[in-house]
Amino acid sequence: MNSFDKTLKSYFGVVAKSQSYLNLVFLTLSFPLGIFYFVFLVTGISLGMALSIIVIGLAILAAVLLITWGMAAFERSLTISLLHVNIPPMSKPAEAPAGSLDRIKAYLTNPVTWKGLVYLLCRFPLGILNFTAVVTIIAILAALIATPFAYRLATYDLGFMQITSLSDALLLCIAGLLLAPAGLHALNFLTRLQGEFARIMLGMTHARVDQQPNIA
Repeated sequence: MNSFDKTLKSYFGVVAKSQSYLNLVFLTLSFPLGIFYFVFLVTGISLGMALSIIVIGLAILAAVLLITWGMAAFERSLTISLLHVNIPPMSKPAEAPAGSLDRIKAYLTNPVTWKGLVYLLCRFPLGILNFTAVVTIIAILAALIATPFAYRLATYDLGFMQITSLSDALLLCIAGLLLAPAGLHALNFLTRLQGEFARIMLGMTHARVDQQPNIA
């Protein structure tokens, strides 16, 4: 198989890869999850800081940090399950101290506690980016592919030409089919970047990972 054939197989093969569609699920979920994380963290931290002069404020902040750890663990599991990214552990269980105060100290001094908090806050702008990218690419491709069926029902004005005949509509449909793999490649690239971001933010830096990330 020559390089041109390999390039064609790589370009069109993305359509048949299940990972491409798992990546779409990940990108789509990031928008509602990002909104939830942002609202919860901003509300919880603001309320806790406002009431920090009394005990209840500190309790709220402690609860927010505890729940944040659980949400970060959920995001880690979600990324591993959907993207097949190998993320290091969030802590070292074998070295966990037994005393309550020592556990609290270990939790507060664990970089993943604070990296996870930053990651959850970043999920909101990333969710907007992901949702916009997915909707825009799918809408454009769907409009192109559906041209033969819809050009009589809606005006297809591309600026340099207006689709008024079936032959033009079929050409636009073919163009949409040819561009569909490019759209998936673009979304896969976006997902690959965010999988790497999750690997850095949701796992211990020096923990050993046996396998490499496997994102289409």
